[in-house]
Amino acid sequence: MKFPKENEVTFDFLGKDSMRYFNTVVVDSLVFKHLRKFCEAKAAQDDIFDKINAGRLNEYLKENMENLSAKVFRTYNASYTL
Repeated sequence: MKFPKENEVTFDFLGKDSMRYFNTVVVDSLVFKHLRKFCEAKAAQDDIFDKINAGRLNEYLKENMENLSAKVFRTYNASYTL
């Protein structure tokens, strides 16, 4: 992850099926601050969110809505965005 300008974040990674995701977005200043902090002690090849996995994320999502999973959330987001 690169930080070209204040509040601007560039994502560049391999996603599902090794498809490259490359996008620069402007984020809220609080999000920017926390992303920078997550990246501070990490090498470029390290995972940023290394303490999060699908199982833990799904547990959290199900606490807030029955049958909600990371996959359902991702599919909804992709459908809504497109």
